[in-house]
Amino acid sequence: MKSSRCSIAIYSVDPPALSAFHAFDPESYVLITTINDGLIHIDVDGNPAPSLATSWERTSPTTWEFELRGGVEFTNGEPFDADSVVATFAAHQSPTPSALGGGILGSIAAVTKLDTHRVQFETAFPDAMFLRRLFFSSIYPAKVLAEQGRDVFAEAPIGTGAYRLESWEKGREIVLARNPKHWAGRATIDELRFPIVRQKWWPEYLEAGLVDMALNIDSHDATRLEGAEGVSVEHAPAAVSQWFLWNNEGPLADVRVRRALNHAVHRPLIVEVAEHGHGRAQTSIATAESEGYEPDVTTYPYNPELAKSLLAEAGYEDGFTLRGVVSETSTTVFLAVQEFLARIGVRLEGEIMPRSEWIGRVVVPRLMGGTPYDGDFGLVMVDNPVLDSLFHQFIFFFSQSPWTFTQNETYDAQFLKAATAFEEETPGEARRELERYVSDQALLLFTVQQHVYAAFREGFHLPLPKSGHFNTEAFWDARCDADLARPAKPEDLVHYQPESPDMTALLEATSHVGTFFLRDGSEFSARSVERIWKNVSTSEERWRLQTQPMMRTLVAQVEAKNNLASILDSTERSAIVGYSTTGQRLFVNEGYRRMIGVDEGSAFELIDAVAGNPRSEAIRQHIDAAGSWVGTVLVPMPDEEGLRHFHLTLAAVVDETGAKTGYTFVFSDFSGAEERIRSQAIRTILDNVPYGLLMVDSEHRVLEGYSRACDALFTRQGEKIEGETLEDLLGLDERLRAHFGVMLDQIFDDIFPEEVALDQLPKRLSSGDRWVSVSASVIRGDGGEVAKVLFNLLDISELIEAERSEERMRGVLKVLQHKESFAGFARSLDAALDELLRDTEVRSQGEMRRALHTAKGVLAQFSLNDLARRIHEIEDEPSITLAHLREVREAMHELLEENAAVWDISHHRRDADIIVRPSALQEIRAKVGAASSLEAAKELLGDAFLALEEKPFGVVAGPLRESCELHAAKRGKPVHFEIVGEEVAVPSRYREALGCITHLLRNSVDHGVETRAARGDKPPVPTIRVEVDRGDGLFRVAVVDDGRGIDGDALSARAVASGMLDAAAIAEMSEREKQELLFEDTLSTAEEITDTSGRGVGMAAVRAAVEAVAGRVLVESARGEGTRMELVFPDPRSAVRDAPAPSHAPSA
Repeated sequence: MKSSRCSIAIYSVDPPALSAFHAFDPESYVLITTINDGLIHIDVDGNPAPSLATSWERTSPTTWEFELRGGVEFTNGEPFDADSVVATFAAHQSPTPSALGGGILGSIAAVTKLDTHRVQFETAFPDAMFLRRLFFSSIYPAKVLAEQGRDVFAEAPIGTGAYRLESWEKGREIVLARNPKHWAGRATIDELRFPIVRQKWWPEYLEAGLVDMALNIDSHDATRLEGAEGVSVEHAPAAVSQWFLWNNEGPLADVRVRRALNHAVHRPLIVEVAEHGHGRAQTSIATAESEGYEPDVTTYPYNPELAKSLLAEAGYEDGFTLRGVVSETSTTVFLAVQEFLARIGVRLEGEIMPRSEWIGRVVVPRLMGGTPYDGDFGLVMVDNPVLDSLFHQFIFFFSQSPWTFTQNETYDAQFLKAATAFEEETPGEARRELERYVSDQALLLFTVQQHVYAAFREGFHLPLPKSGHFNTEAFWDARCDADLARPAKPEDLVHYQPESPDMTALLEATSHVGTFFLRDGSEFSARSVERIWKNVSTSEERWRLQTQPMMRTLVAQVEAKNNLASILDSTERSAIVGYSTTGQRLFVNEGYRRMIGVDEGSAFELIDAVAGNPRSEAIRQHIDAAGSWVGTVLVPMPDEEGLRHFHLTLAAVVDETGAKTGYTFVFSDFSGAEERIRSQAIRTILDNVPYGLLMVDSEHRVLEGYSRACDALFTRQGEKIEGETLEDLLGLDERLRAHFGVMLDQIFDDIFPEEVALDQLPKRLSSGDRWVSVSASVIRGDGGEVAKVLFNLLDISELIEAERSEERMRGVLKVLQHKESFAGFARSLDAALDELLRDTEVRSQGEMRRALHTAKGVLAQFSLNDLARRIHEIEDEPSITLAHLREVREAMHELLEENAAVWDISHHRRDADIIVRPSALQEIRAKVGAASSLEAAKELLGDAFLALEEKPFGVVAGPLRESCELHAAKRGKPVHFEIVGEEVAVPSRYREALGCITHLLRNSVDHGVETRAARGDKPPVPTIRVEVDRGDGLFRVAVVDDGRGIDGDALSARAVASGMLDAAAIAEMSEREKQELLFEDTLSTAEEITDTSGRGVGMAAVRAAVEAVAGRVLVESARGEGTRMELVFPDPRSAVRDAPAPSHAPSA
């Protein structure tokens, strides 16, 4: 049977330990319970379930007896029995209490062996959470504990779990192998691999097939991955919250202040911003998934005026400042809370750091008996692995917990009361009382309860736990299709391993998912690296400053929404009524009673009573499909003759499960004063919203009623907007104008589904010197036709600049990583442009376009996209001029000069330095001295001098792997990339020609490999391989893919269509000759021109570059099987050896 394996991204850094004696943190407990069974486990539904204990009984308030599972062995062969249980719990207390022994397991007073498979636990007090505490009861072999002590398990655990530790290479990968003797027999995957990969890379690695699952991704990455080909994203409510913990000192000692801060925060908006709507407002410590959930607690509705009043009452009318630490996964929540509190005068200063650093700053000092963290607050995301509210109550608020910020004797007494009360004695009242106390006293700032997220490659899956904590059953029930799994190589998952300590520290500081972070006291020895860090950290600071106005706008809109709700409640000419799905009237406002009357039948009956109205059945069908219906209806008036026009907004009411429970009708009377009030309100909104709102008709002309912000968005500021086309106002160039117009016409044609047509519109557009984000929605007429399109335009120029600033930093780092390769490219580009700019002869358009196209590809490979984009614009010109070449050369010189202090690459130096080790010179000297003849010595010297100039292909080629995989991911075709022969030395004369490899790789991605859906029976993830070889007098580099192959017929058809060849010539050509048309200038089968392909220049540039140094390009391709492009060059060393000996004059 074929073995199965699965690569799972869940670790950004190594867990602190894989032993229960050495760790009490969420990261470690992902695998601890997978390797070491406990007496019980928490199943995916949140219930305690048997593991090494098969049954249990509470024999007194403080005594429990457990029957143990027989026939179980540890992975070292030692049998599991009562001695193992007794020894394990003893080891948690001796020689000193472990983190668990002194904490969550501290209630256990004694563990006694009753017989071989029966034990008794005695607790120090009646412990209501005892059974769920045993989630942390990982059991270890008694004999090993007796002989070697507990520390032996820190990095080499031995357990009875479904998986055993196969290997742990720090910083790279943890590998678990399936335990075939596991008592549950549920685990089916033979090998689980856990690469240590920074979380910000997980989505790209998943799309590229380098990992099979990504667990505990955040909502932002989940959104990024939705719609990715071959990837599914799942999320579900779970016991996961963002915990904003604070102390009870200074201003926070006053309960009025704590309540004020809770009233100042609009939690539903934070759910939308931080969790993309997947979550709920946090109103209690327990979640609905947890034991002890209490919905009837004090809540804090958004009321900033009440918040200000409470602060003033407490003596803090002018506000105050709070300082604290924020885990990087809580950054968005922090920024939102920061803006809400700023509006009532409370300033938050938060140091954002990786979660591991947060734990090290807050938790570890208290665990180790050090100085507790003295800040005002801490914000961190934590799940509840035992699904008991007492767990979070203990760790966050009990004064003896290492996580707590609060010292509160009253709370401690309430907690102990709840912790020692059992359901049968007090029906949970003690827990509910504790929940109510925490809420009433506002012992924390309530934020959001979020979902648990995971993403899977096709063929891979595991269940999402209600606890939000992946372990035990989740891995037992993980599934994979063995045919889709590929051998995972740790080296595939590490883009770069720097030798310099400075570069290691810099990469560490910039690879966190939510922030750039450098530990206090860290220093760089190289000034260039220090300068890069300052540039990067400045860019992040700019991003945060640019985010603040957007967050401020969102908060202002929430306030406006609340005010608008008050206005609607007080209006006299809006009639509002609600019905259940069975027709029972649920509510009605005074406006409805007065204008329509409550005794005139249901609202649907009133609509059907007038012949000209849409039928209620058709309206219901529309609501079922779209969620709401908007239109004009005629309604008979109760106390007057005739009918009156109303604008009706009709929406379905759904419960928390999404099931439709009824309908809400809002009839608006637009007559008289109410219409003027409404028009004025709309005008006020349009004059004050910070984004461009406008409507266009089917001719793309802007209609009356647009927001004032439009005046500042368009390139023709100050001129008339109404009646102008949107394309004119945006100042689009000819090509983009045509594309935008076609997409907009497609919406009005209404042929495709509405959401599909809208999705075709560009999401971002350049308007003059601004960048604008574009979103749109359809407005339909009474007959259901598309009457107008409403556009929402937002100036995102600062965001684009921030993205490009980060992009520039990536480019600086990439060049540093592959400096020698980039230096060679820079020298060769400078020489090529100089050659083209000489006045001695007129250069062809083809030569100039090939040179620029190759330069663009290499610059993009190094993420130097500013100059790559400019070259792309030049390529759009009908003719390339010498002025364009000079512009590119000068821009390249400026780029090198700007980064000279960091890169130390100059355009003035045309020759590369050759560094020769003294030992190499001694070796040459020895070989020449031992030569049998003068000719042999000359041959040896020739080879030696050539070899000194040579570098391995891996050094010369640059970031091929990263650029190919990222380009493939952008194209929706994740690939498996391989290089064979990285160590092969590259003759120096061919380095420049090898710059064209980027064309071959991008050609393979854009035109060669298929999407997953189109690959048929082939492996779902295509492979692109670079093969380097040297021998038999030749140096070869091949790019091989297993894609669709070259379509010679399509190429020849394009050649005929372009006038390059006639049909008669094509008829005489073989399939190979047709395929080689690929290398003709301007010939391409691409349907559109993108930033990397479609101009028909790239492959022509490859052939020209290779033939310029006496090389050849060989093509082998079979349709449906793949393509091999091989560059073949004569080996210079062979040429030296084969050169004829010089003639000598005869001696006298």
